[in-house]
Formats: sequence, structure tokens, C-alpha cells
Amino acid sequence: MGQALAACWRGVEWIVKKTPVWLPRGPTQRFYNLHIVTRHKEHIMKRLHLSRTPRLGLGLLWTERGLGLSQSQASSAPGSAQQSWHWQALSERERAFKKTAPWPDPAHLRMARLRSGFQAQALALAVPESQLQRLSLSLEPDLSPKQMHAHIQTKLSDVLPWPVADTIWDFQLASHDTPERAKPHGPAWLQAAMQAQPQQTVDVVATPRAWVLACEAWCRSAGLALVRLEPPWQADARWQSHGTEQSGMSSLPLPDSDLSAHQQAVLGGLALGVVMP
Repeated sequence: MGQALAACWRGVEWIVKKTPVWLPRGPTQRFYNLHIVTRHKEHIMKRLHLSRTPRLGLGLLWTERGLGLSQSQASSAPGSAQQSWHWQALSERERAFKKTAPWPDPAHLRMARLRSGFQAQALALAVPESQLQRLSLSLEPDLSPKQMHAHIQTKLSDVLPWPVADTIWDFQLASHDTPERAKPHGPAWLQAAMQAQPQQTVDVVATPRAWVLACEAWCRSAGLALVRLEPPWQADARWQSHGTEQSGMSSLPLPDSDLSAHQQAVLGGLALGVVMP
């Protein structure tokens, strides 16, 4: 899981990249994770992750029609999890609130959690497409993780619509296979020289730091700890690969809600991402 950790320094949170960690499903596959970890939250997550009891993960999706919650509980068996779901339609007042606020009213969320009976405190959210920048950047080969981070940050400063210092971002290496038709022609020494200079491409997602900090403050007001922010398509992919393997789950676990199949997959994948990223 790619990590983007932050530390507190003179009241300001700054981003620190860690060495990329590859997932077992592919040699160059890596998840984006745009979350921020403060010192207080580090203590919370240490307790959550080191506890002998199964971890609980909460996914949340807020739409024009209602509030969807999904809770995952990791079991002792590798690769398995129990999933619970809850849907709460919005009242007229809450729909009006939705038009002016990026997140639900904390009181409304607390009521939904009370009705659902969910106990999870660790929360995952999808970053809206309006707050995401998706980029593909080319880098020199054979860079160390530290050099790669520095080069990406330099390139981002030229292409982002806001200052890179005000950005939280993460990246993953994109595999690059040279097509047969694109291989260089000519003497063997020339072909060897060209093939010895592989192209390295990274896919980057970025979001404004101010939005993330406001989101984290909202989570605290709702009594939750934000531990994961990710693109919605990533949560969807996680649900497709993991959620359908769980026994007793239907492809549409909230049939009476106004959520589409994609939205329900995102919701389930968010909760799964907390307990089994």
C-alpha cells in the first residue's frame, strides 16, 4: 500500500513520502493512499491495528438521495471479512444541506450510525472527482525512491492548477512494455543501446491540502478517525476483487437504496480498504 504520511511541525502538517511497497498481485501494482496521519491519530490507529480484536472499518458515501454506510470486520482467516450495510434516505432539510456542504451534518451521521449499530471508528472516504487531478509523468530510469519523489514533486509544480506545497499526492509506477512494432531497427549494438534505456512512467493523483484538512476536521467533529482517502475507482476495484469472494453477499447489498452498482461497490471497497488494504 502506498503511504503518504504527515507529521505535525509548528502546527503545520507536511507531507512525507515513504518507500513504495508493491502488492503481491503484480510486480508494479500499488494502491493510492492520500490520507494524513497526525500524532493523535497515530495513537488511535496503533490501538486499532495492534488490538487482538478484529479491526472495524467504516466506508461512507453521501449522495443527493441518502447516506450509505458499510462496515467491514476482518476475521482471523486470511483474505476474509464480514460486511454490514446501512442506507438512510435524506429528509428535505438534509437535501437542502447537501447543496451547500461537502460532507454530511455530523448530527445526521451520528444518527445514521446509531440506527445502523456500527461501532467502527476508522473511516475511509472517496475523493470526489472534482477534487482530483490525475496525471501521467515520465521519469528517468533507475531513480531511488527519494529521487523519484523529488522529481515528481518538481514536475507537479509545473502542471498542477494550485501550488505543489498546498497539495497532497500519491503515485504508482506504470508498467511499460515496448510493443513489437516500436522496437528500434538497425544494428544489434544500436538496438541493445536503445533497449538499455527503459522509460519509467508514474501515474499520479493529487488533491488540494486544504480540502483534505477540512475533511479531517469534519471527521473529528463526527467522532471518526479518517485513515484513508482514495479515488473512487480504486475502492470499486477492491470490492470487485475482494467483496464478491465473501460468502452471503449479493452483488447489490443495498437493493432498496438509490445507489448504483458502482456506488455500492465503492462503498464496500472503502470499508474493506481500512481493514485489508
